[in-house]
Amino acid sequence: MQTITLPPPKRSWFSLISWAVLLAVLVISWKGAEMDPLLLFRDSGNMATFAADFFPP
Repeated sequence: MQTITLPPPKRSWFSLISWAVLLAVLVISWKGAEMDPLLLFRDSGNMATFAADFFPP
């Protein structure tokens, strides 16, 4: 038996523009929320203390 492979469907302009708009919204919201991934690691001691307060319940 022979396997027939189909080429992947081509993306439409609407699909590409939709992904671009979604990416732009995510970038704007990231900046608007003042996200700083390095700050999460710098203040990890505070988060460990905060999490430790939950145990034992």
